[in-house]
Amino acid sequence: MTIFDLFSRIPKPGAGFNFSDPDDGLEVRLKALVLRSPNFQNLQNNIKVILDVLREYGHYLRSGGLSFWQKRTILEKIKKTDHTLTEEDIKDVKKILNKLGRE
Repeated sequence: MTIFDLFSRIPKPGAGFNFSDPDDGLEVRLKALVLRSPNFQNLQNNIKVILDVLREYGHYLRSGGLSFWQKRTILEKIKKTDHTLTEEDIKDVKKILNKLGRE
């Protein structure tokens, strides 16, 4: 499976969005992306913090996606919670948040 396939399998926001489904949930897909993709492996030690912050915004993900300001707030919360984030980690988190944003 290629990196693009793993990234494209992240569930899209909307009414059918599920965070913790054992087969298709965001948690399972993000963990697979971080473990299998060499581009996102630097997030392995930060994935728990990212998922905890995203879980707080589950309602917005089910109702159509994250706005620009919500994505910005989430990124700031992740930075505040985990001080070990590097610039490359922040770029990867932004890619994930853009995938979960409104279209």
